[in-house]
Amino acid sequence: KALASLELDEERFSLHRELLLKALRNRREERPLWQAQYELSFAMSRPTVHYEHALAFAADDGACSLAALRSHLDDLRAAGFVEALVHGNALEGEARTFSEEWAGALGAAPL
Repeated sequence: KALASLELDEERFSLHRELLLKALRNRREERPLWQAQYELSFAMSRPTVHYEHALAFAADDGACSLAALRSHLDDLRAAGFVEALVHGNALEGEARTFSEEWAGALGAAPL
């Protein structure tokens, strides 16, 4: 339900963007040895984005904007679909109703 009814607030977006920029800028001031060890262990365990690239993206007013986030949210909602398997003591109509309720809650379309 949260994704289907999510409304983006300009003031809240600006606040969180500023907090992200502050955290990424502070990253430059950390101790080099600790930072190198952390980056190595983190990079070996999962795909990562270097903080300099994240900072460059977050500082870009065109790429990191409320309008861009709204566009991404619209694309995310449009890409959603529901495929349901109802197992147990349910009639076909009940199963269809169940899957339609889920699709509506997610803002998705049935397959």
